[in-house]
Amino acid sequence: MRRILPVVLALVLALPVSAHCAEAAPQVRLRHLDLAGPAASPQSQLSGLAWHGDELLLLPQFLDFMPRPQEEAAGEKSDTPGRTSPRIFAIDRAQIVEVLQSGTPTPIMPREIPVDGPDFRKRIPGYEGFEAIAVQGDSVFLLIESRPVRSKPEMRGFLVSGELTNGRLVLNDPAAELTPPAELANMCYESAFILGDTVWALYEANGANVNPAPAALRFALDGTPLDPAPFPHVEYRITDVTAVDKDGGFWAVNFYWPGERKLLKPAEDEIGARWGSPAGSTGDHAGVERLLRCRLTPSAEKAEAIALADEPPVNLEPSLLPSNWEGAAEIAFDLNGHTVHGLLLVTDTYPVTRFAFAPLDQEQGGEVHTGDVSQ
Repeated sequence: MRRILPVVLALVLALPVSAHCAEAAPQVRLRHLDLAGPAASPQSQLSGLAWHGDELLLLPQFLDFMPRPQEEAAGEKSDTPGRTSPRIFAIDRAQIVEVLQSGTPTPIMPREIPVDGPDFRKRIPGYEGFEAIAVQGDSVFLLIESRPVRSKPEMRGFLVSGELTNGRLVLNDPAAELTPPAELANMCYESAFILGDTVWALYEANGANVNPAPAALRFALDGTPLDPAPFPHVEYRITDVTAVDKDGGFWAVNFYWPGERKLLKPAEDEIGARWGSPAGSTGDHAGVERLLRCRLTPSAEKAEAIALADEPPVNLEPSLLPSNWEGAAEIAFDLNGHTVHGLLLVTDTYPVTRFAFAPLDQEQGGEVHTGDVSQ
């Protein structure tokens, strides 16, 4: 989770697309959805989204966060000052679709799912909360970030398994420790997905100047380490990924806040150079908020690496304050006889907690993709 200063940044808007671009990268306008209750609080620091059947799970960075008094839900109790009982949040798919179909800005109240398990604050030195969630059936895998010594940039990640049962999420002790490939303060493994009997974890900083050999870590479902899978050089940060579809494709959120220029040391943005940057995503002092289509190679069944798909990214319409999108999940629904595909996105604290829908259909301002998004 980044600590972005809440200052207004002057983003460069609508730069011309280079003449050599094979196809201009589309730009989409987000449909913002209102959250209500504790999940809407900036204190929730939402860090991930994942589908569990027909319910969307929302992962807060700290499961036991307590909203500020003016944001606290009526009747919520806490045995520890500043904390409450651990929980994650869930929203029924039908509720989200109803709001998207109606066009009415009705606030959505996520329900709470209690969480049982170890006290990770005590078990993990330098514990800094949860950063990613992936689901297969009732099995859940999460990534925890830690910084054992506050004065040093060394980070550690932890893979935690759990089970959704009887309306609760039961977590186990950490199954594996993840060592980052670079010593970058507050940068760790930020994204995860499950493929068959393997769990994949992606580091967030994969730029050429900070990560010479990017790779996704892979684990058996019991936490046994497997051979890593090469990942392409992508400048800036990868903050979350969607689940893998039946064709071996998925979406990754690519984000850049110019305040991290010295930390990330960006090389040339080859994606922007090839496809153009209609959202102003070029230059050291311009932000980037875009979606990248990725694919497993040679196939989902025998995946050995991750590559960028040969298609343009989807740039999100910029705002004066960069939105640190840290959760993404794919969705499809019917609208007037037309199947609309898109991504649900959520920010952490900065600039505020935002929940939004990014359309990917051509008629909705983006590109049509044919992966399995029936969730």
